[in-house]
Amino acid sequence: MALNVTVVSHPLLAAKLACIQDRTTDSATMRRLVAQAAQIITVSATASLQPGQNCALVPLMRSGLAMVDAVLELLVPGNKVVVHHLGLFRQRSQKTSLEAVEYYNNIPTTKPPVEHAFIVDPLLATGTTSVAAIDTLKEWGVGEITFIALIATQKGLERAAKVWPGKVKFFVGAIEELDESGHITPGVGDIGDRLYFN
Repeated sequence: MALNVTVVSHPLLAAKLACIQDRTTDSATMRRLVAQAAQIITVSATASLQPGQNCALVPLMRSGLAMVDAVLELLVPGNKVVVHHLGLFRQRSQKTSLEAVEYYNNIPTTKPPVEHAFIVDPLLATGTTSVAAIDTLKEWGVGEITFIALIATQKGLERAAKVWPGKVKFFVGAIEELDESGHITPGVGDIGDRLYFN
């Protein structure tokens, strides 16, 4: 299966990702770096976006929240943008496979869908939560989805792309390996904790 994946290559982005992967980076700096890296990737991710499109920005909580303001700054005022939140986490089932559990969803599926949705999450590891997010937007009937992640894995990208072939584009800053526990390696640790706790 051909993947619609763009790895954004820029020396400034690489430097920010290196600092994000440094476990000694404090929370305030992490939030700034994630926002800055998100903006660099978003410039490429929005290159084909038509002015005036109705868009949704969908952060995957909680770590995706750190990318919202940075992406919004680029999307508006050129486009009409609403922000909808999805709360998902990975839970190990009795079969030892990781499954997505939804704990929050404010996507208005009873209303007409937007033309373009941007899902933002710093990490795309196993693809478990990404699949659930794409599935939700697919059911809503969104025209096109762009997934923006700072770091992803090949396995996670392949799994997420299968949900809606040809309708989802992925823009990432780097592709790393996935270990046996379902974590990115070399990774960043628990990015949610690192963003909000020193």
